[in-house]
Amino acid sequence: CGHGVLALALALGSPQRSVLGVDIDADKLPAGEAAARRAGATNIELRAVETNWSPGGEWVAIVLADVLYLLGTGAARTLLERLAGRLAPGGVLLVKEIDVRPRWKYQLARIQELVATRITRMTEGAGVDFLPPADIAAVLAEAGLAVEHVPLHRGRLHPHHLVIGRRAA
Repeated sequence: CGHGVLALALALGSPQRSVLGVDIDADKLPAGEAAARRAGATNIELRAVETNWSPGGEWVAIVLADVLYLLGTGAARTLLERLAGRLAPGGVLLVKEIDVRPRWKYQLARIQELVATRITRMTEGAGVDFLPPADIAAVLAEAGLAVEHVPLHRGRLHPHHLVIGRRAA
């Protein structure tokens, strides 16, 4: 969840929604916790976790936003399999990552993330290894989810891409 921006937006979007945001970098969480307090959001929890963490129980929705590329392809696939297995009937897994196409946008995003992980150390992670959306979709489909692709890069500098996996009701 990083600083918790997306988690807070989800919490504020519906007071009935319970939101858990997790990150391996505990130093980022206080900013999100402070923002949640200022916004009066009581339906959000931000938690520091280990790299191999996985949620227990069944979930109606799970969101991964710009996380997989930091894990390495093997660990990314394993995480996707574990999360797909945690979806409740009718649940949805949203995976927002960087596409490897168009190539020039991908290279720009890759350079930016190399700077963030290796030079400025703003982002923690094992490396910068983007898993193509087709590979993400294959893991989700193999886990029994119906898969949809939503390219988000049009008019943007980075090749953002959303892969949606839905568990049948």
